[in-house]
Amino acid sequence: MILLLLAVLVFQSPAPAPFDLIEQATRLACSMSDDACLEQEFALRRSADQGTRKASAADLGCPDGDLSCLAAAWNRVDDDNLARLRAIVDARGWPALEGEAARGAWLIAQHADPSPGGADRAFRDLVLPMVLVEVRFSRLRPEDYARMIDRNALADGARQPFGTNRPCLDGRFDRTSIESVAEVDRRRREIGMDIMLWEALPLLDDMCRRDALTRASPIPAMPDGASAG
Repeated sequence: MILLLLAVLVFQSPAPAPFDLIEQATRLACSMSDDACLEQEFALRRSADQGTRKASAADLGCPDGDLSCLAAAWNRVDDDNLARLRAIVDARGWPALEGEAARGAWLIAQHADPSPGGADRAFRDLVLPMVLVEVRFSRLRPEDYARMIDRNALADGARQPFGTNRPCLDGRFDRTSIESVAEVDRRRREIGMDIMLWEALPLLDDMCRRDALTRASPIPAMPDGASAG
């Protein structure tokens, strides 16, 4: 009976706050050459990254609707994560991580600001070839590389080469955001992506239609500069 109560308490205990996860990652004090330790660290940093984006305002210590507080909370996590990844890349290149840790490192880079001319964009451009190497070693997925390329392109006001973002226009996926479906799918095949855009278009159109229907009931916007994916 006692064991059952303990199990219930553990199951019901809240997930660690994103800031606590960052502190846990920092306390590991991993050497930049210790891949086993970095696996633990970047799994924690991944949880912090995603936890921040899924947390309620109250979870982040912010009043409802206080976008300045939310932005500060997101930046607190993202800035710490990015500074750590940048230091490792400067010292040794992209870390050879697996699983959740590899996803964590990629998410940190993907969530760096893609605005042209900034320090974050320079870092994104620097690591893109490294990310492609990780794809070739199957530590990251082809779509991870494609999503970084596409986010940069949209920030530049250009068409997205792989069509991985979902801009909507008149309740449909915005075809003007790409060169053509055929060209996008050619590029997808070249880097080994499994799902072609022509296959995904009906779903993307349906999601855009739903977005258009729910636009009449506004939801709080993400803080400026924040990215959910």
